[in-house]
Amino acid sequence: MPQKNTNIQTQEQQQVLQLTPQQVLQVRLLEMPIQELEQRIEKELLDNEGLEKGPEENLEVGDSEQDLEADTPNDYEGDGGVLEDKEDGDYGPTEPRIQDGKTHTAFESLPFSNEDTFGENLKNQIAEFDVTERQRELLEYLIGYLETDGFCRKALWQISDELSIYFNIETSEQELEECLHILQQFDPAGIGARNLQECLLLQVERKENDALLELKRQIIQNCFEEFCHNNWDKIPGKLNVSKLELAKAVEELRKLNPRPGVSLGESETKNHDTIIPDFYVSVEDDGTIHVQLNNEHLPQLHISQSFSDSLNEYVKNKNKMEKNMRDQMAYIKSRIDSAQGFIAAIKSRQTTMLNTMKSIIFFQQDFFLDGDDMSIKPLTMKMVAERAKVDISTVSRVCNSKYVETPYGIYPLKYFFGDNLDGVATRIIRAYLKEVIENEDKGKPLTDDQLSALLKENKGYDVARRTIAKYRAQLGIPVARMRKN
Repeated sequence: MPQKNTNIQTQEQQQVLQLTPQQVLQVRLLEMPIQELEQRIEKELLDNEGLEKGPEENLEVGDSEQDLEADTPNDYEGDGGVLEDKEDGDYGPTEPRIQDGKTHTAFESLPFSNEDTFGENLKNQIAEFDVTERQRELLEYLIGYLETDGFCRKALWQISDELSIYFNIETSEQELEECLHILQQFDPAGIGARNLQECLLLQVERKENDALLELKRQIIQNCFEEFCHNNWDKIPGKLNVSKLELAKAVEELRKLNPRPGVSLGESETKNHDTIIPDFYVSVEDDGTIHVQLNNEHLPQLHISQSFSDSLNEYVKNKNKMEKNMRDQMAYIKSRIDSAQGFIAAIKSRQTTMLNTMKSIIFFQQDFFLDGDDMSIKPLTMKMVAERAKVDISTVSRVCNSKYVETPYGIYPLKYFFGDNLDGVATRIIRAYLKEVIENEDKGKPLTDDQLSALLKENKGYDVARRTIAKYRAQLGIPVARMRKN
């Protein structure tokens, strides 16, 4: 009986998102803070003799009438900085007015530790592990996704998608998981954790020859909620241990570091550098908000006059030129095309940066007017992306390692996002709870459910009752029945 041929060739269509070199350049320039951008421009000026700095002199290249100026306006005019009466009766902030070419006045700077040391220290540790070149590359990207506290909060499938879209690196969630496990072996213990529970467990597992190791592991794995809420009475029966054993284990668990990335930065950099802001924001007495890009040290860029003259000459006499001359003109044209692409990418970066910053100011206008942390509203990158009409990943890149100088100090752009109830949002919630409880009717103290409802109504934060209970306990405030007079 003849064997069936199983080698069957089929054709299928697939849609693959492939970024052009120009798009890749725009993405990479967008990620750069101002210091790196200055260095990148200087490198491009050295590498491409068709690109020069200085003001442009009515340049025409070939038959193109494209404007090649790199110095776009530093600001965009909005609709004013006051509240606007809308047709449906609701009130909301209008788009803040943006400064029109005024010279920025420096405010008092706030010191920040040098973030480069954090990443470089982790990258240097890669050499201590037996990894492939592929794993080394992925580890470096994963390190770039770590937040300042050392956590990797972005889902691995999202990282996989972004590596594919922006860097043409095809990887799977499983492969990234394997690399993350390697990263979690780096120092300090807890680096690369995806949440607090995993962070503490990674630190517990590092303690060799620890008589309480298994008990501490069980507390974190099986009684984490009770541990966080200080519900000590429930743990002994659940784990079948004595209260004395529990007390010893808890005492050691309290010594663990919930933010290992911060401790790494502190240990590596005792001296602090002043961050160069990417934006300047100022406020006039009438409440008008001005925003300006920091372009003070960025040169104007234009195409080399000699290159453009040579190309224009070729356009006029191309039919009379010999082959070697045509080859020279092809090289000149390639340099001009590259220079045009770089200038366009710089312009795109400036426009995207300003539009994103304007959108942040739109949502956080109250803070920029008074500088009060309590004025910061819940804000997600999705909200900013929709207003700026860009992708969420674009907003993420604008906000990464970028700073804004305000009359109240220098702030990282991520300071204005509080969608995960951490960072500044947590401080706002705690301060609000403390204020409300201090002023409550002691004859009828507010329950955690009532506090949750007030928080949502007055501050816009939708926080669960048990989260309210956690913050209340952290503030040392007893339950409602214990506060009743």
